[in-house]
Amino acid sequence: MHIPEQFLGYDEKTLILVCDKKIAKFYTAFDREFQSLEQLENDRLSLDDTERYTAAIAEGKLTKGQDESLKDREGQTFYKHLAQVLFTKKQEGLFDTLILVVPQDDKNNLVGALHSEVEKTLDRVIGKQLTKVSEDQLVEKIDAERRSVANS
Repeated sequence: MHIPEQFLGYDEKTLILVCDKKIAKFYTAFDREFQSLEQLENDRLSLDDTERYTAAIAEGKLTKGQDESLKDREGQTFYKHLAQVLFTKKQEGLFDTLILVVPQDDKNNLVGALHSEVEKTLDRVIGKQLTKVSEDQLVEKIDAERRSVANS
């Protein structure tokens, strides 16, 4: 999509990753073009059956605490996978600058998993849950974040 004139353009090849523990959406932005690249989903195959079994309690149900712990581990594994995907994309020369959009509570998990070569390209980390917004809304919200930093 063409980025409307009221929004900032991108001077460098920029990769934008919008994700949470369940889904990751990759976009590219350069000049006034913003394009969807690909989408990955956490297929819950990150933990083997033994780990799943030991997390279960009687009658095959998990307590709320166990369920949250399992989701957290699966989420952390997904973020590590995303960090590897980003490293591969960097090696392929797909981007010069990276913008991450990840829920505030998960920022450290994803940033901490990044390879140093990817981390050097990190322009900003936006701590918001935006995986369900339209591309138009995403461009607008990222623009607002970019302007708020530019004005400070």
